[in-house]
Amino acid sequence: PKERVGTVVADRPRVVVTGAGRLDRLNRTGNSMGTGETTSDHWAGLRSCADTEICRLLGIDPHDEIVIRRRVFRKDGKPTAVALSLISMRALAEVPELLTQGKLEPFWQHTYTDRTGREITRSPEMYGARLASSDELRALEIDVPDGAAVPVLVLRNVHHDDEGPIEVWEDVQAPGTWKEAST
Repeated sequence: PKERVGTVVADRPRVVVTGAGRLDRLNRTGNSMGTGETTSDHWAGLRSCADTEICRLLGIDPHDEIVIRRRVFRKDGKPTAVALSLISMRALAEVPELLTQGKLEPFWQHTYTDRTGREITRSPEMYGARLASSDELRALEIDVPDGAAVPVLVLRNVHHDDEGPIEVWEDVQAPGTWKEAST
């Protein structure tokens, strides 16, 4: 008789929701987080923007200041994405809370719309790949030798009001995760 060989079942890949998916969920349910999702490592500050692509998307000159809000999304305790909100300075005049450390409640775009009457819309998601920075590797808890090349998927959305671009979202997805449009 033939012996059983057995079957090995691979771990299911971690499925993550994009920034656009989280915003859709927030607008639909009032909560941007799904089951088992949390955020950590919130940081906010002003920085000079030297990234020419971000400058182009925001309609600013290289080295103009922008507001940066950063956080790490987690699913069941494991990092799934480093999320950056790169925000035009004109938003800061209306929502000074943007520089508050920690999570903003309510979502800053809702506060902006309430205060200005200007609705914010978003572009379709754009996808690209690049190598992760050392800061992103630390935030995603990826331990590799210094200088190791780790490719990551990057998702971007550009948000506009009637005066032009106001925010660029950038989600750097952890290797081994799968993108889910919305849930």
